[in-house]
Amino acid sequence: MNLINVNQTEIAVFEYSHKGEPVVLLHPGGIFASFVWKDTAELLKENYHVIAMDLRGHGASGKPETGYELENLAKDIVEAIKAMGIEKAHFIGNSLGAETALVLAAKFPAYVRSLTLVDGGMLNLIGPNGEREGTKEELVKERLERPYPEFISKEDFVYFAKEHWQEFAKIAHQIPLYNLPNGTVTFQQNNEIAAQLLAAGCDIDIPSQYEGLTCPVLFMPAEKEERLEWKLKLIEAKSASLPYSKTVILPESTHLMMMNQGREIAEAAQAFYQELQEKCPQ
Repeated sequence: MNLINVNQTEIAVFEYSHKGEPVVLLHPGGIFASFVWKDTAELLKENYHVIAMDLRGHGASGKPETGYELENLAKDIVEAIKAMGIEKAHFIGNSLGAETALVLAAKFPAYVRSLTLVDGGMLNLIGPNGEREGTKEELVKERLERPYPEFISKEDFVYFAKEHWQEFAKIAHQIPLYNLPNGTVTFQQNNEIAAQLLAAGCDIDIPSQYEGLTCPVLFMPAEKEERLEWKLKLIEAKSASLPYSKTVILPESTHLMMMNQGREIAEAAQAFYQELQEKCPQ
């Protein structure tokens, strides 16, 4: 792991290999960080320069009090790859990572070879056909007031996770914990940071980010999540204006599909990259 000082914070960077074109992996928000991409990275590293980054406020990256607008998160990533000497990269993101990648492509197109959006960057967070019910104010208020689950130790948390979180049991030991003032630990992200990220998600209009987008896009909506029909409608509406697009729906896939279908995501992305060599050469 390397920490790169950019944009008034530090971004944690994990490099799996240095072969071929760069591929940057961006994780979902909340309790997650770059470790969720291990299976995807392990397959892609055979042919690509694979990089995973912790978004600000997550994992080993800096956790400043402000700066959680999606455009600012995108700027963090751009400045980090520039510091690494990378001129252009493929980006794969899930949830918050997908939204950050989409904004990055819209605001900093020169750095993007392609996007792979893994069940993210397809719907607004709130509003008509949004992902969540309620208003921005209601969601932010609830997030700020959410109590922190407390554990006496890392071992205590891992035991809890294995007993109650079947989906996350195998990665429980990798979930970062945070110290609370009373000496206990919690897996829950700082509420002030989480509320800012939530507000930023409410403020962004996802469909408008595709206007003038100049990079190819691989869409990977989850088969088993609600609102798949709405996601497919957006994909159909926006694909016509893209230089190239493809939609892959993995059977039985859920929102966090990289947890158990990480290699399948890598296979789909790699096939997409090979198609781009013919259809959208650099």
